[in-house]
Amino acid sequence: MSEHKEKSYLLDFLVSFELMYEDLNDDEETILDKIVAPTYKKLVMEYISTFSEKDIFKKFVSKDYNILSSLMLSQKNIINFEQYLQAIKKLDKKEFKISVSKIFKIENTDFLLNDMESLELSSEAKWELLLLLENFDQLKNDLVLSLQQEYAIYCSYADKISDQYPEKIDELKELFENGTELYDVVFKDLLALDKRDFDELQEYLILRISVNRVLLQYKNKLVALGTYVYDYFYEKSKEKDLELEIMQNVLKVLADQTRYGIIKCIGNGITSNKEIASIFSITPSGVTYQLKFLADKEIIRKDNVTKQYVLNNELIKSALATLTSDLDL
Repeated sequence: MSEHKEKSYLLDFLVSFELMYEDLNDDEETILDKIVAPTYKKLVMEYISTFSEKDIFKKFVSKDYNILSSLMLSQKNIINFEQYLQAIKKLDKKEFKISVSKIFKIENTDFLLNDMESLELSSEAKWELLLLLENFDQLKNDLVLSLQQEYAIYCSYADKISDQYPEKIDELKELFENGTELYDVVFKDLLALDKRDFDELQEYLILRISVNRVLLQYKNKLVALGTYVYDYFYEKSKEKDLELEIMQNVLKVLADQTRYGIIKCIGNGITSNKEIASIFSITPSGVTYQLKFLADKEIIRKDNVTKQYVLNNELIKSALATLTSDLDL
């Protein structure tokens, strides 16, 4: 295994423990469900099940932090699993506290309660972190053994993915080399990253298992990207374009006095063409035309039960939320 691939596997392995806190089985379809091949996701789900119930990993990785990956990223000389494991073995409680204090940027390596108050963590996470710091010596041997066992499992799954999806991984590598296309789709608008900063980023490591982590940054440097990063942000950009189109349609309707009046009527339960026509002094056929226009733009829709027009509240709210977000109101 090449040095670059070893480091990529190590980082992906350590980041993958965060997956035990993510509900990847959620019934609601996400962007990742649209773009990730079902068999790819199945392999990831199988892998997650191998460690999600092991308490030792939950002591080092919470919803708020990942000590395992942070320890690796804080030491640039670590490039493979064996080096990482040796670094863990050499740590005693005092050295571990020093390492963690650097990760959380705390000057007092004794980690008193008032030091913890400054951390942007939940109360539960702070308590778990304190317990971890105090009991590291007792937990270390179990951690080392469990990491060895789990890394062997991880490699088997990562290799399966590499064997089954070589084109997808090679495609991402080519995007790294090309750079411009990746920047235009992923970073230019969606992440507001300056092109010079993008060009100066030093490492690109591919996360095979943590595919849902479309990108991983450390100390404002891009460290790794999930295999489907390009597809993910391409879908996001299409979503953004659709949101913009929806917002514009809603704003055009709100700016038209008659159409705005009609949607107010429908919001108030007035759906009769004749009644609406009399309110605005237009013909019933004119109302029919306006209702069809509003329905085509999905601003109104027919209720499944009453078969009467009702407002598409979700769409209108989404449009106004987009406007609020764009203008930073």
